[in-house]
Amino acid sequence: MRATSKLLALALAAVLQPAIAAPAPIVLDFEDITTKVDADGVVDLKIPRYAGVEFKDAAWGLTSSTCDSEAVSNFFTRPANPATGDAGGGCSGLLLASARSGSSIERQFATINLTDGFVTGSSLWYSATTDSTINVTVYEGLDGSGRRMVYEDLEKSNCNGATFCDWSELKLSFDFTAKSIVISGADRSVMLDDISFQPFSTQPAPLPEPGGIALALAALGALGWARKRAAR
Repeated sequence: MRATSKLLALALAAVLQPAIAAPAPIVLDFEDITTKVDADGVVDLKIPRYAGVEFKDAAWGLTSSTCDSEAVSNFFTRPANPATGDAGGGCSGLLLASARSGSSIERQFATINLTDGFVTGSSLWYSATTDSTINVTVYEGLDGSGRRMVYEDLEKSNCNGATFCDWSELKLSFDFTAKSIVISGADRSVMLDDISFQPFSTQPAPLPEPGGIALALAALGALGWARKRAAR
């Protein structure tokens, strides 16, 4: 009888526990950047484009000539992978660069701030040349401040010049609520795409559904009946 009571108690707890859905991720695919927006296909991301997201320093958005003959870049988009359900990358991305034109061997930094914060489970796709010296660092505070988690020695593209062809996914795992990412590397040697932020949620737990309440009452009745019968 004790086993029955325990099972009923567990069922009651499960019914009363509300289903808390994780908030939908914030995905930056940069597909709103087109040659119709900017004649040369390059956009200064430091101009506000996405609600709650801020870009700083060497962050530029551009489109690929593989999708539009009028674009100035020749990077290759990420192909779809039906085996994993990955739909592939689009025709636009973020380039780590000091300016629209020209190049430099100096190390560049781009900061992405997410005002409301994000948590582990976030990810991004990147492509980097062999001389990129790419590092990705997640910070607890805005503008690269506070605790950090560093990702380095990342895979490099087997491409020449400014062409990016191989893409790798970096899944971000850390034990704090972060508010910024800093990407560093040689000028014009790193591209990012499909950045997915898993938002930090402060929403209160929802109330149980009416159907769950009915099941809870039934479980309570069964539990009371079982105890009454055991007392006889």
